[in-house]
Amino acid sequence: MMSPTLRLKARDVHLYLGSATVSLCLLFAGNCIAAQAPSHTDLKAAFCLSVFNEEQSVMEQSIAMLRSARPDLLNEQSGSMLQKTENDVRAKIDRLRAYLSPRLAYLDPRAMSQATDSGKTALEEVAKNPKLYQCVASCKGYGAQSSELLQCIKSCGSQDESVSRLQQCQDLSFLPY
Repeated sequence: MMSPTLRLKARDVHLYLGSATVSLCLLFAGNCIAAQAPSHTDLKAAFCLSVFNEEQSVMEQSIAMLRSARPDLLNEQSGSMLQKTENDVRAKIDRLRAYLSPRLAYLDPRAMSQATDSGKTALEEVAKNPKLYQCVASCKGYGAQSSELLQCIKSCGSQDESVSRLQQCQDLSFLPY
């Protein structure tokens, strides 16, 4: 059995360690706050950020390959259209990052990682979908700059659940600012 003096000393040590832990938590607040469950908006923003990051990467690679292989295809009109699309994707990435960056330190990292992975998975499903490729290939009869071509391609995507999941990212009005 412990003597009362030793019991007091052990209690003092526990109090000291407890207050030291609280002090460290106050000093390094970001590391001690329990992770919050992300909201639907947080998860959707992480999903969409993943989609746009991947889209930007693919777009940059595709444009570089096109410039080296077929520079004749990049005329002034198509170049400005690609630049507008690139700028639009960059602006969406910036907006999503502005929303998520201050919140990430407080949100459950596993849930956020799952949302990010879900975005990548949706892109992979679209990229590997043979029916989607066949449908888009059937749109080749339209002129390269025509609105009919865009309508045809959009109609292909409307038939695919993965494309629908990706389309939800086009409108960022779900963000509070």
